[in-house]
Amino acid sequence: ADYPEEAASYENCTVVPRRFAAVDALGHLFCTDLCWIGESAGGIVQIALDHGIKVAKWFEHLGQNGCSYLNRLAGPHFLEPQCGWFFVNYATSAALEEVLRCDVSMAKQLEQIRSGLHGRPGCPADIVFDYREQLRPGTELL
Repeated sequence: ADYPEEAASYENCTVVPRRFAAVDALGHLFCTDLCWIGESAGGIVQIALDHGIKVAKWFEHLGQNGCSYLNRLAGPHFLEPQCGWFFVNYATSAALEEVLRCDVSMAKQLEQIRSGLHGRPGCPADIVFDYREQLRPGTELL
């Protein structure tokens, strides 16, 4: 997949340090558990509708974007929520440990995120297909 708007936002951003990671097939809700809640009942939007919250219909796309239970034989296919959690846990832990624990080895973990993020059953080995960072002015890792 391609994320031209997000990549352009990264390129146009003047803040340093900055990082960009692109993960395919996760959808809008990849870092939440909203797809997990009430999956057997049709998801959180359907639960709200079933309880008379009619306004939930207006947010149906956002409230379901990325939910693997919507996968069909044709059309978009989203990864299981655990893949999103796996990515978020890895990336945020590395970034926070680098800064808050002054652990420079964690920056290396992020540099290698395209090839180093594997081992979660049911998740593709190439879950991160694009990673870029600029940690100091005048330097950039593509």
